[in-house]
Amino acid sequence: MPPQTSSVTRLLALLLAIGVSPATAQLAPRSGSLSPSQSKKFQLAAAEKIDKLVGADFRRKRLSPLPKSTDADFLRRTYLSAIGRIPTYAEAIAFLDDADPDKRTKLVDKLVASDGFSMQMFNWWADLLRVTDGFQSAAGSPYTRWIKNSIAENIPYDQMVHQLVSATGSGWSNGAVGYYVRDSGMLKDNMANTTRIFLGTRIECAQCHNHPFDSWKQMDFYEMAAFTNGIKSAKAHLSADLERRAEEIEDEDRELSDVAGLVRSATYEFSIADSGKGTINLPHDYQYRDAAPGDLVGGNTLFGKKVRVSTRSKRKNYGEARQKFADWLTSEENPRFTTVIANRLWKKVMGTGQFEPLDNFSAASAPSNPALMSYLEELMRDLDYDIRAFQRVLYYTYTYGLATNPVQHPARSPYHSNGRQMKRLSAEQIWDSLLTLKVGDPDGRKGNGYGSSAIVFRGRPVLVGKKSMADLSNEVMALDSGDAVWDYVKKLRDEIKSGGGGG
Repeated sequence: MPPQTSSVTRLLALLLAIGVSPATAQLAPRSGSLSPSQSKKFQLAAAEKIDKLVGADFRRKRLSPLPKSTDADFLRRTYLSAIGRIPTYAEAIAFLDDADPDKRTKLVDKLVASDGFSMQMFNWWADLLRVTDGFQSAAGSPYTRWIKNSIAENIPYDQMVHQLVSATGSGWSNGAVGYYVRDSGMLKDNMANTTRIFLGTRIECAQCHNHPFDSWKQMDFYEMAAFTNGIKSAKAHLSADLERRAEEIEDEDRELSDVAGLVRSATYEFSIADSGKGTINLPHDYQYRDAAPGDLVGGNTLFGKKVRVSTRSKRKNYGEARQKFADWLTSEENPRFTTVIANRLWKKVMGTGQFEPLDNFSAASAPSNPALMSYLEELMRDLDYDIRAFQRVLYYTYTYGLATNPVQHPARSPYHSNGRQMKRLSAEQIWDSLLTLKVGDPDGRKGNGYGSSAIVFRGRPVLVGKKSMADLSNEVMALDSGDAVWDYVKKLRDEIKSGGGGG
């Protein structure tokens, strides 16, 4: 049986090429006092473990492994994948002329630690979170800045998600509230996106009726929506009063009316005052036998260790609902939280997910390599949800360095990681690669347009160096009466006129 013999021979070559014995795979060992996310020894061992699991899958499927990629292919692939651009001429020559046998590992270390990696991860996060430059009536820059800072500081994934979904306060002091301000007035849609993004679970269909293709009921949707229902902005009564006063003088003093609009959007409308009610009323057209239209239901999680909010809770306890939801969402006991992020990052690095589509995981979803998927989840937990370290491990693998597979893989069918599939560059990769050709290394160029918190009035920055948006927000939030806020608006208008700009 020549084909089978060839497959076994190439499998042994794959294992030997990475310095791994074909014996039964062992767990990656921990390294001394260093945590797994800090230990290169642990991460290299984890990469070998992944290669063993991939190699075992090749043997079961009788797949013949592809050869190792050329240095030129590996260089281009890793630059595009890790930092989103092609290498410069100098970077390419330095790598190709390097005779060090560990130069691929050194390249991975360099790129994953670079500013370019952080910038590329921001593009990934921005797409996932549907980031925009501005919201309906508030600036989006503090939210963008919060995401970028979280990436640069390498905040663990579970902590970052927890901060997003439990965020409260002013957007100028806590940019994470942009996660909800982004969907202002659409909290049910926001919950549907939360479960899709972080749990790979699509429940939006159940907002109107029981899901026709999955187990989710309309009751499930509303019990989840209850956790964030009732979230409101800070001092809503003062915001409404300011809006009324601005409308009354709009025709006679448009400038003052516009300043009032600026104050509302920069303060009240860009804030989250509390954690919501934890309860919600069913819709008037609810048609199932488990409850009546308009019934009050409390929060109840979908799966795993259940977390509930009672409809009998006193009002003062309702503020705990979203905190409880955030705790449940990011818990290691949540059966989908770790699975979904491990699969997302596997696809980001390797090109094809262990299960597809990424955003529609169900009880029927089967990873192409169950043993590998199980280990990826374990690895994510061992690394304490350090998604930078997790990606470094994947880049270290021999599997990542296999040649490109010339055979087009059928959509949504299991793919066994035998080489990388060819695909088009993303718009961001094309732009940054063209920029690289034009100006050289673009990653060292500072100034991304999101560091400023200048007050912008009628499209122009005003009071630069005198007062920032954060200052304005803090000053307005300290006021407790409509008259005091209106006096502040009139004073701000005078400061803008005397300070220049905004005309």
